Amino acid sequence: GINIDRDQLRSATEFAAASGIGERLAFIEANYNEPLPFPDNHFDALYYVQVIGGYGTDLKKLFKEAHRVLKPGGRAAFEDYIVLPKYNDSDPRHRKLVQASKAVLGVVHYYYDKEFTDALDEAGFETLHRVNASVAEQAQLLERDREFFLPLTRVVSWLQSLGVVPKHFADLLTRMTKGTDDCIDAHREMLVTGDIETLVQKGSA
Repeated sequence: GINIDRDQLRSATEFAAASGIGERLAFIEANYNEPLPFPDNHFDALYYVQVIGGYGTDLKKLFKEAHRVLKPGGRAAFEDYIVLPKYNDSDPRHRKLVQASKAVLGVVHYYYDKEFTDALDEAGFETLHRVNASVAEQAQLLERDREFFLPLTRVVSWLQSLGVVPKHFADLLTRMTKGTDDCIDAHREMLVTGDIETLVQKGSA
């Protein structure tokens, strides 16, 4: 696995060791917006979950690199954030809801579905499967998250006022939960999703 955050790399390494699989895994400090630090035709398979919306800057470059490091016949599985066809960028309410969802979910940019499919095609992948895996459930999941995090935020803010927890921790939770209702509405109204599942394959030639 790769990550740009050394703390997360350390946590992953420690968890793998504690789980008895440390010898089978390796975690490397690397940025997937740059050339991947692996040789051509190296991996049998690749996967990522919901990272492009947060940090991906060039879909075509990224997928070409993924194609390069896969062995012939290798497969890659992705799960992504996208804006859906119902989203209308000229609608102020749509923009408000989607902007709130970015702040709550940590999404820097929502790509359109065609931007993904064009980038995959240009990289040379054959798309075997691409579907929105949670047509209705995602809003319900976010509602359950709200039921946990909003009360937690109020408790932490109260503890911060007593000097029990640091202010930056309370501020972090406040930023994370501000706009939660708008985020849920963005998903309920099918303006965005974070659950586009894709399976692609590199040609065997």
